[in-house]
Amino acid sequence: MNEQLRTTVKYIFFEGLSKGGEQFILIFLPVLLQDSESQYLSILLLISLSGLIKLVNPVNNANAIFGVIDKFSKQDILNTVFFFNLFAFIFFLSIALIFQTSFLEYYKIDSFWPIVFLTGYMFFRNFFEISSFYEVLIENHSHSMFLKNMPFFLSFLLQLVFIFLLKIDIIFGFFLAKFIAFSLIGVWVVFKGDFKPVFNFKAKIFKEVFRYSSTLWINVFVGWLMGYGALNLTKLFLEDSYSLALGRMINLWMVLLLVANGVNNVYAPILKRKYKENYQLSVNFRNKILLSFISLSIVGATLSYFAMKIWPLNDLKLAPFVFIILFAQGFQYVSTPFYFLANRFKKFVFVNLICGIFVLSYSLILFKNSSGLSINLFLSLYLITYLVRALIIFSFSNVQIATKK
Repeated sequence: MNEQLRTTVKYIFFEGLSKGGEQFILIFLPVLLQDSESQYLSILLLISLSGLIKLVNPVNNANAIFGVIDKFSKQDILNTVFFFNLFAFIFFLSIALIFQTSFLEYYKIDSFWPIVFLTGYMFFRNFFEISSFYEVLIENHSHSMFLKNMPFFLSFLLQLVFIFLLKIDIIFGFFLAKFIAFSLIGVWVVFKGDFKPVFNFKAKIFKEVFRYSSTLWINVFVGWLMGYGALNLTKLFLEDSYSLALGRMINLWMVLLLVANGVNNVYAPILKRKYKENYQLSVNFRNKILLSFISLSIVGATLSYFAMKIWPLNDLKLAPFVFIILFAQGFQYVSTPFYFLANRFKKFVFVNLICGIFVLSYSLILFKNSSGLSINLFLSLYLITYLVRALIIFSFSNVQIATKK
């Protein structure tokens, strides 16, 4: 086994061990706790809120590191990101407190504490995503794996204790566990010396990171809208059964996404190196990885189609839909880095604006007119958003995107 494959397997294994645990809780929670359906929907909607919180932060996308990694020191970058991150989440929490009653009514929760925990968790998560991607790009994979996975693994263990052992309120315990886990790892990172929590704000770094992040905002929004964010549309236009089916499908996709992330974490730095050496080498490497995504999605969809006939739980019956998402996302994953490597951020904004207009328009029409449709037909029509978006991003990446020929 070569080093690249070994590193990929490590990412998949550790992401599965850590992030996969929470997803399995979400998958089996409505099965193990039959009377928890309303709480389950509230948890899913609060998870969608976490994506919305990310959107209010101008430093919201780890890919922005592409623009500063070769210009500034690690500590200066992380310090600047840390303090602006902190400011952004304090701002959001202040807004949430002002409209506290509306938040409680919309998410059908009795206490404001889950939103406090969620906000604190997202502060640390956003910081870890950026710092771990920095480690990916310099190919320090062991530290990247720790930052990406240990908070989720600790969160998973605490969720098991709070929800199933101590049997405290499901929503409260679910988000309290996330906040404690990410806070503890945050304290560890400070003591390790990755950065110093002193006010050392570098305007030049913020300007560069913000410039790159702002061009990625529409990409983050569309990703949110096609994931847990879509649950807000089902809440507005459809019955709870559609929300449950869509939420469970997304939960399954989050498990499979761990495999895709394992590939992407190794793919990005190797592509960056090959791109600098020779453009055609990077294209050949891209095609090789794309073929891997396509092959995995076809095999997975076929096997899951037959497996779902003997599996007693409804969730696995959604698995073929999930592998269709993987098929579509594969085109997006392999082509997106080319925009950053070629410094074509304006083009990336334009492409994602097209995607955003399509996804938002199509979703509104679909969700407003899907009442009465079978769940499987509804999900099939919904998956068109993934296919069209991925193919648009991939197609434009092949049209004079590179600065090297």
